[in-house]
Amino acid sequence: MKLAFDEIDRKILGLLRKDGRMSLHDLAKETSRSSTAIRKRLLRLARNGIIHSSILLNLKNFDFYLVFIRLEVENAVAKDAIFRRFRDCPRLISLYSTLGTDNIIALMLAEDQNTLESEQLQTCAIRSSKGVRRSEVALITEMAYDQFLPVRIELVTHDKEKAPCGANCAKCKRFLNEKCLACPATRYYRGPL
Repeated sequence: MKLAFDEIDRKILGLLRKDGRMSLHDLAKETSRSSTAIRKRLLRLARNGIIHSSILLNLKNFDFYLVFIRLEVENAVAKDAIFRRFRDCPRLISLYSTLGTDNIIALMLAEDQNTLESEQLQTCAIRSSKGVRRSEVALITEMAYDQFLPVRIELVTHDKEKAPCGANCAKCKRFLNEKCLACPATRYYRGPL
């Protein structure tokens, strides 16, 4: 079943995109509809899987580094293994399967320069995954439109012995030499998350 937006839906979603905390009363006033009508529209969109509410963090307030990592992996088995391995990585913002030479694109964050280098160089790095033929990293220097991103803060637990990707921060030379903050999911983490 394909659903289409009408002009009222677009207006409501545009208003909520600018201010996700806008009240039903204010949405009703802006759209010349009743609060009940707005509520029904939002419930319909949510029930049909069209919208989902969540919290986004303003990464400019943290001075984090953002990187796009493009990977060419050798086959679907390697691609699936990477998706499973990094599914619960707290530094991973988004992971995409793509068509073309580069068949995986990841958007990741790092808290500082040393951790950024660790993410690119160490065994815990997505680039070091088995089956990766080639990779390219693009450091994002400016976010032109939205500085708010869906950081998966619920994965920052500080309670695991090993990182979700299987890395052991306690034995990592970069961590031991204070060149990495460790994985935010581990009890070794020394960063701001």
